[in-house]
Amino acid sequence: MLTETPELRQCVGVDLSAPMLARTRRRLAANGVARYSLCRSSALCLPFAGATFDILFNLYMLDLMLEDDVPAVLKEFRRVLRPGGRLILLSMATQAPVVNALWMGLYRCSPVGVGGCRPLPVAEKLIDNGWTIDLNEQISQCGFRSELIVAQTPAESKE
Repeated sequence: MLTETPELRQCVGVDLSAPMLARTRRRLAANGVARYSLCRSSALCLPFAGATFDILFNLYMLDLMLEDDVPAVLKEFRRVLRPGGRLILLSMATQAPVVNALWMGLYRCSPVGVGGCRPLPVAEKLIDNGWTIDLNEQISQCGFRSELIVAQTPAESKE
């Protein structure tokens, strides 16, 4: 359940999908959350000024993107976060060897068949793009492995 606190100034949700934004709007209303805004946009070009946010949550999006686009998205995340801001990221992790081999075989044949998701070396990409990783752990739900990362922008951003 979502609740507002005095510390929460506003929550901004971004998605490329209009149906996902509509679903989010319904869920927020059902939970009594009033202080939010939703925006349809690509993560490659966020419609916000630099250093706007303290925290950015990204859940299961990077593992859907073209691998070549991930550095540009991370740069955009860094741009919209304040110096010292935090990125909380959840993505698909490498699964058990047999499951991973099957998953990647399906992905190569039909990405839609696995929802377009596949594991990516997200922590490496963050480090390569100037982020500091504060937490990196694998979590498992019903045997499905995810990678939880909390990363921080430099205290003084160069961008």
